[in-house]
Amino acid sequence: MSDLQLTFCALPPPQQNSANLPLVRAPPDALRFGFYSASEDVRPVHEVQRLQTTHRQSNWELKMATVEQVYGKAAAMRLRTEKAVLEQFTRLPGLPSSHAGLDTLTGVDEQIEFTDFLNDPNEHPENTFRVHEAMEVKLSIF
Repeated sequence: MSDLQLTFCALPPPQQNSANLPLVRAPPDALRFGFYSASEDVRPVHEVQRLQTTHRQSNWELKMATVEQVYGKAAAMRLRTEKAVLEQFTRLPGLPSSHAGLDTLTGVDEQIEFTDFLNDPNEHPENTFRVHEAMEVKLSIF
């Protein structure tokens, strides 16, 4: 029983890295999110994607450990606080969020990766959602 994890959601859950099926309380909203299959959440993550994610996280932790040893705990805490604040900034639905401050703080802007120029969602010709519905969901008005 210790390996069993139950999650409750009324909407389709985001992509997860676990191999557990989600427990859904209500049927998914097919009009808003399209058809949903529980098997989509069980797919394993590609090995390269997992390596890139863990490398980015371990790189940040290594940077924090170095800053803490060289400049002290206060500098590392300040950088962690700045990262937490910069992660909260987003634009309204329909407008792309650049996260320039967060990219500068974490050093992502110093490297060019495949996600920078391949399959950019801003280059698609049509929107995949309606802006008014997205704002209603964001503000919990619906």
